[in-house]
Parts: sequence; structure tokens; C-alpha cells
Amino acid sequence: MKIQRHWPGLAAIALIVVGGPSQAISPVMPEQILCNSTYVIVADVLTATSADCRKVPGSQPTCEPRHLVRLKVHVKEILGTQPADAKRPPGRTLWAGETIDVTIPARLVHVDEKYDAQGDVVFRVTTGAVLPDERLHAAYAGQRFLMSLSMTKDDLEYRGTVSAHVWPITKKAWALETMSTAGRFGSSCARPS
Repeated sequence: MKIQRHWPGLAAIALIVVGGPSQAISPVMPEQILCNSTYVIVADVLTATSADCRKVPGSQPTCEPRHLVRLKVHVKEILGTQPADAKRPPGRTLWAGETIDVTIPARLVHVDEKYDAQGDVVFRVTTGAVLPDERLHAAYAGQRFLMSLSMTKDDLEYRGTVSAHVWPITKKAWALETMSTAGRFGSSCARPS
């Protein structure tokens, strides 16, 4: 009789012990973003303009993608490349000295920071505002950055764009160290050039 009365509580304890605690989803680490890239480069930004869909005449206010930035960059140095046998190999060869267009997400925040944890430049703006080209140009143009590029065959053929993440150039040593020790993150990473 006593066991029947305590059965619901015992069943709950057994479920917790056998099932274990639930796992929270971890935020993406900067190392994972870097290692998931096709190329890791150092580049000078020549121009920066908004690629926000709301700037297109006749677009809906709820269109996607919003808060994208188009950068024209001059590749100064290739720090790392995914090997040809990787899950996400390069869709084409990238050369130092090339000028390419990339798109990056612009992050809107309510604090005065320049970069977020994933390496994206952040902007303090009111909610729903389209970032003006002048602010984007001032934040990027004429500066050298560390960038991780997604430049697979799918990116080039189907998406029609090279997406990137941007870090301050002071993160170059971190990027080289991360690529050299990528095994600790359980993934293949762009290999140092």
C-alpha cells in the first residue's frame, strides 16, 4: 500500500535518473564559426553598402534578408583553406590580390560595442531602422579585417553570394591558433596556408 501511494514520486525520480537531465543548446562559439568557413583571410575593405531588402523599391516591410552589408574587399593574405576532401570544400580557388564582394550580417544592439561574440560588427540603432550607407562605410571602409568566408560551390551557384564573418585584425593570432588546433572542437577547420 505504501509503494502504491509513492509510485508517482518514485516514477519521476526514476525518469530523472534514467533519462538524465535535459541539455541546453549552447550558443555557437566563435571558433565554430571560424572552422566552418571555407577560407580565412586578411582583407582590406574598399566599400561598404547596405544590402537590406527593405531598400529595394516595392519591398514589403517584413522582407528578408534584413540588415545585410555588402563589402567589396581586397584579399591581402589567405590564412587558411578547407581541404578539397572536406565536407564543405571551396567552390573555387581564391587568390591573394583578388577583389571580391562579400555579404555579412549587421547586428543591431543597444550597447556601445564594436564587435559581438561571433565577430560581427555591431551598430547601435533604433529597432527596425535600415542602416544608412554612410554609417556602414565609416565602420568598414579603409580598414583591414580578419574574415572567414563561406565560398562553397552551393554558395557560389545557388546563393549567388559569398557570406562572411568579420573580426578585428588583432584576432589573427587567435585564428591561426584555432586552425592549428581544430581537432579539439570536433570538426575539420580551414588548414593554415
